[in-house]
Amino acid sequence: RLAVRSRASTSMPRGPAAFDATVASLVVGRYVLAADGTSTMIYDLLALKQVSNVATLPRPARSIATVGTAALVIDEAGATTFDLSNGSTYPTEPPTGGTFAEVAGGAQVTAPDGTQYIVGATRASGGPSARVLVIDAEGKGSFAGLTVPREGACATFVEGRGLVVVGGDAAGAGAELLAPGATLAAPLPFPPDAIKGCGAAALDNAHVAIAGGAGPVRVLDLACTTACTPASWPDPLPLVRAEVQPLAPDAAFVLGEDASGATHAFRASATGGAREIPLRVPRRGARLLPTPIGAFVVVGGGAPGIEQYLE
Repeated sequence: RLAVRSRASTSMPRGPAAFDATVASLVVGRYVLAADGTSTMIYDLLALKQVSNVATLPRPARSIATVGTAALVIDEAGATTFDLSNGSTYPTEPPTGGTFAEVAGGAQVTAPDGTQYIVGATRASGGPSARVLVIDAEGKGSFAGLTVPREGACATFVEGRGLVVVGGDAAGAGAELLAPGATLAAPLPFPPDAIKGCGAAALDNAHVAIAGGAGPVRVLDLACTTACTPASWPDPLPLVRAEVQPLAPDAAFVLGEDASGATHAFRASATGGAREIPLRVPRRGARLLPTPIGAFVVVGGGAPGIEQYLE
């Protein structure tokens, strides 16, 4: 495997041509699926090459969840299940208690047991949403809710606790927790947080790192019970939109865009501050995905190739 020692990303072999990815997902732990509208790019992390039979999705992908090779493609008008292995499609009705329009554009968050969450509150546009689509490991869907509608929030799954949603609302609780199996989230004792375009990652089973909003990385201590305030790491990051992946209990990899739209990557930590990780080629709006080997891949951004970061 290609190793990088906290200095720069490295290019993956036989990467794709330039592609703008608005949504990206990992399929069966092996394939990077990136989508822009109905266009797709699929890269095989095992064979280290782009898959030649490119799929055209049945509707524009505002959000995607995958179970095996089946992808649930969601937009404001509804959802269609698309089998990436053979191209078959069939319309999918929403579970009771909500609509696909309420989660379209929301980020996908995956729990260790395979449960996936499409969180409407994380979408950048389309209006505030309190709806969460929950898809279990077998592909059965249901809806859950937050206590307040949010827009531009960020979300992550914390093992042993559940889905944590942060920001996107200037009046309600700064964060909420949706426990596994629950249908309604519970507010956490953090002050209102209007941050939008943030990214979140669980550093361990009690701490969540938040980046974005052109400020420093902040960490929420979920063990706090009253009058809680996030702790800040050194050095502000100039990112108005961010995605975060954990590196250690006190460090995270952050990818996002500055105010001009240019993509930057940083290694941020509680003790060492923030250090920019140079990308191989300039990108705008690139996406970040974890891989089974502990690396992170950077895909899209209107530039060729796929980049990998591994410590």
